[in-house]
Amino acid sequence: MKYVDCPLCGGNVSEKTIIRTGRCNNCYAEESLLNLLDHDSLAMRHRVEWKVNLIISFNDFIESSSFSRIFKYRIVVDFQKVINRLNDTFDSRLSESWLNNVYYDISAYKSPKYLDIIKVFFFSQSLIAFDVNNYPWSVTILDNWYYYNEDILDYYFDDRRCHDCGVFKGKQTHNFCETCTDRRSLKRLCSKSTLEKTFESIEIKNLFLDFVNFMLKSQLQFRTVHDVSNLLVHVFIRMEKLLDSTERNKIISFSGNTLQEKINIKWICSTFESYTQLSMSSTNLRKLPAAYGHFCAFLHSQHILSPDVILPYLRIEGRTVEMFISDKNDRTKIEERILSYPSRFRKLLNYYLEMKSKKIYVLEKKMP
Repeated sequence: MKYVDCPLCGGNVSEKTIIRTGRCNNCYAEESLLNLLDHDSLAMRHRVEWKVNLIISFNDFIESSSFSRIFKYRIVVDFQKVINRLNDTFDSRLSESWLNNVYYDISAYKSPKYLDIIKVFFFSQSLIAFDVNNYPWSVTILDNWYYYNEDILDYYFDDRRCHDCGVFKGKQTHNFCETCTDRRSLKRLCSKSTLEKTFESIEIKNLFLDFVNFMLKSQLQFRTVHDVSNLLVHVFIRMEKLLDSTERNKIISFSGNTLQEKINIKWICSTFESYTQLSMSSTNLRKLPAAYGHFCAFLHSQHILSPDVILPYLRIEGRTVEMFISDKNDRTKIEERILSYPSRFRKLLNYYLEMKSKKIYVLEKKMP
């Protein structure tokens, strides 16, 4: 393909484009946008002044971005199509669900990014009601709109500030602050598309989400919830393999979303020891004991693990994960190990140790 200089901006453009339009695509989009925003043309097309003013205000917002002229033209076209669907006497707030349906119906581009920007603008004008709960299972609201601020038009395209919450961030190469980045990572991990790629059964998907929600209820940071949940995906995948097992000593079965039989210590040990065969970073290896603690606490909270069971001890030697009950009847060593668990569980585990220490010998005899 032969490239030449655009006669208007000097940019590199294919010869075929010059023959067809006489300019590059950016220059063509710029001229098209100017024609689109001509006030008389807008007034003739939309009839009422408030629609014209809204379109002009939206374009002013888009102009504050560093997007290409092609991008700006396309999103303004989409915005006009949405506005055209509103009644001339519209005087309330449109619903997010209505906007989602209308946008994907009328847009030639069907861009989730365009749609998000349109929602941001409507939010700034108090013209949208967010009625779509994408994460109904979560005790914490994860959707982006919840973290928007009223001055979002002032910071949404500002490289110095988080595009969600508006706080000043350290790295201008990132669009979001660390907290919003971690929240968005957690959203992706729990999104419908990710879950469908990861799990086959609805029961395990729901159980995994129950675990994530269990973590969120503990008011842990989004990064901790994401990292621990992501690390334990392996555990839930192994749990799913038990779902349709026809072996005589099947460990779990489901009725709806409820575990009817308890997961035993042997399965827990083999599952966490299987991390040895995975390619894991040193960081994830260091996080594994805490993740194990959260998982066991979740099993207790769901009544999946019997309260009479004393948990085995997880130890990492080099890159090997070992599970065992201390062969030394050394209470001090176990108490020291409790310190490796999240602080919110230490008091419970110490109490648990106090009540169950006499059963260690019996449990050891049951171990393979």
